[in-house]
Amino acid sequence: MRDIYADAEKKNFIGTQRIDLIRNYNYIVNIISSKGKGYPTYDEAVRNPASNNLFASVELQDYADISDGEYTLIVDNTNAIMTLPGSFTSPIKFYGKDIEPDHSGTYVRVYLNQKMCDGDITDDPYIDYAKYDQNTGLLSVNVKAIPVNEDKHYTFNVVASLLILQLIFSVPSI
Repeated sequence: MRDIYADAEKKNFIGTQRIDLIRNYNYIVNIISSKGKGYPTYDEAVRNPASNNLFASVELQDYADISDGEYTLIVDNTNAIMTLPGSFTSPIKFYGKDIEPDHSGTYVRVYLNQKMCDGDITDDPYIDYAKYDQNTGLLSVNVKAIPVNEDKHYTFNVVASLLILQLIFSVPSI
């Protein structure tokens, strides 16, 4: 996002313009100011509501869909914070040229720690199940325990054809 002004002195504010990000490019973002004081650490920010807008501004949310012009990948829930054991689900949709909606799931793969999400997870103390169902287009994750002295963050990579989205999943300590 960038602010647009009618004059070089930046006195006559016109509005804000979104800037498109192109995949396969590396962007460096320098934050020079903030409207709110925020939180001093990442862990505090995860555990608390947005400091600048309790209704969570759309500019701060991850993009839930991407497209290359021919195909579109949509992950309905790109962020989740679990504070109690239980299940989390996220519908995933993929569509485009020559893809029948009923068969779009066959083009999608979901990975956690470079392993395909295909059911039971035996080597994690907090998550015991993560599976993407190609028939329903639903990613299901089961949190079996909540950490006591640490926050645990998981990144699921959703891949469809050449489109990739990340789903960030956090389990804060109690």
